[in-house]
Amino acid sequence: MTIEITINTLSANRQFNTTADAERAVRALLSCFELVRPGLSVGTIVLSFDANIERRCILRGSTVLAECFGHLNRDLRLRWYGATRRARRATITYSEHSLSGGGERIVGDASNELMDTTLLAGFGGSPACVSDAVDLDNVMGRRRGDCPSVHEPDGLRRLLPRYEANPKHGPLPYWAGGGLVAPMTVGDDDAQAALYAAVSDGAGHFFGVHDAKFLKFVLTGYLGGPVYHAYEVIESEVPPDILLHVRSR
Repeated sequence: MTIEITINTLSANRQFNTTADAERAVRALLSCFELVRPGLSVGTIVLSFDANIERRCILRGSTVLAECFGHLNRDLRLRWYGATRRARRATITYSEHSLSGGGERIVGDASNELMDTTLLAGFGGSPACVSDAVDLDNVMGRRRGDCPSVHEPDGLRRLLPRYEANPKHGPLPYWAGGGLVAPMTVGDDDAQAALYAAVSDGAGHFFGVHDAKFLKFVLTGYLGGPVYHAYEVIESEVPPDILLHVRSR
């Protein structure tokens, strides 16, 4: 699992009239980054930042993003700059792009990498910026329809791999149907964090770890994004290359 989340450059579009509205949007976007921190810390999820967003703004009456952030809560400013400085920098080959959704079309320069991201995460506040999916195109003739787009953590959760407990995996192992049913003692929140940081075995399963417990994630179905349940496995059941990868973190 390698998921690239690109901060949506065009979502900085002077859409907010008040500092309070801008602060709510920034807080929601930062919550998206914090949600996926377990994956960001190990590289299974990558956050990409296009520096051209700094030439745009989110507050009407402002000229650049730094000016907008100068009006915001200091803690939000620090969290924003901390998150974006740790992000991967998109290439600085810019061209004019348009983003369309909800009956709104936003035009501006952005990195050409914008077209290739897994999903966009941006500031809300206008129809295109709150659409679940947007259409992208640029002056070079590239087009992409239905690019997933989020502006708050609940929307992001729906798109990312999701953990849901399976009741057959309880706190103790037991025999059923001629086989041993493995236990699952890791709580839902910790299992979800482990899934964000999990490593694929190339056969549809993922392996993660929490508190020295190895977890095998198995696809249950789809609901917006893929849904997995998990159970505990012993070290010898983890593929050697994955075991090495997890231990090297």
